[in-house]
Amino acid sequence: MRKLNAFLFVLISVLVPLFCWAAGDMSIINITGKITSSSCKVDGDSLNVPVKLGSNIQSNDLSKAESSTPWVDFHLKVISCPESVTQATVTFTGKADTANPESMYSNDGTAENVAIELQGSGGEDLGNGKSLVGKIDVDHTHTFDLQARVYSAKGNATGGNISSAVTATFTYQ
Repeated sequence: MRKLNAFLFVLISVLVPLFCWAAGDMSIINITGKITSSSCKVDGDSLNVPVKLGSNIQSNDLSKAESSTPWVDFHLKVISCPESVTQATVTFTGKADTANPESMYSNDGTAENVAIELQGSGGEDLGNGKSLVGKIDVDHTHTFDLQARVYSAKGNATGGNISSAVTATFTYQ
């Protein structure tokens, strides 16, 4: 038995270095990746939305303080939401109106004494930095129903163009 153990010891002592030599150089491979949360997509019709408040608004209609034009409805839609996403939030940013920064955007056009008011269809004020949350529907979409109008806090609106740029940023949960 001692001879067998001694023989095995010698055999292993000879073979192990041979296997190591046959293996050659060794290299370590680091495999990495990143999984990001899936999100919804913004519908193509919601990427650049022209909201036409009117091309023939009469200054007389905005001559009194706190006067406004009728609301103009428009929509922003998110689509293809993964099942793990249950709600979408849209946050609005733009140049706030100095007289009503919480609910209005500044008119960058030539008309004076007017601002642009933006709301959710339920009357939620959506001034600079404000957000609106919507539940994702069973068809993996959500439509944000919005409305805008021209508003004159002081009255005495003057003729000219009306223009404002508002950015809508979407986040998902």
